[in-house]
Amino acid sequence: MAEVMVSTFITLLVLGALLTSFVMGRFAASLAKHKSQAINLLQARMEEEKALGYDALQAKRLQEPEQDGVVLDGNVDSRDNLVCTLMTNIIDVDPSDDILEIRTRASWSEPTIGYDVFIMEEMGTLVSRAGGS
Repeated sequence: MAEVMVSTFITLLVLGALLTSFVMGRFAASLAKHKSQAINLLQARMEEEKALGYDALQAKRLQEPEQDGVVLDGNVDSRDNLVCTLMTNIIDVDPSDDILEIRTRASWSEPTIGYDVFIMEEMGTLVSRAGGS
């Protein structure tokens, strides 16, 4: 009888460890997916801004608002969407060198067991008056 209880206990421990690893693996895969989606959004946004050119960016530098509610995961009409805040800053680091810095940032709350974790991804590039980057 004792052997059955010990083997049952060991089996339950192993199953508990396996279940925990599956759950943690699912959260890790979900986070990796969301980070990839955020980086793709940032890259697309940065390319849109670069395509405007130096002069248009210089005029737009102080006017860029935050965009709330950008869908990171899910369908646009779903209530279960994971939404992020996408923000673009255009910075003239040194006015004498005719180079602007474009910084894009995505932030969201990643759901985990019992609480959410704040995640932020950021990307940047330079644009010169000559049109190159």
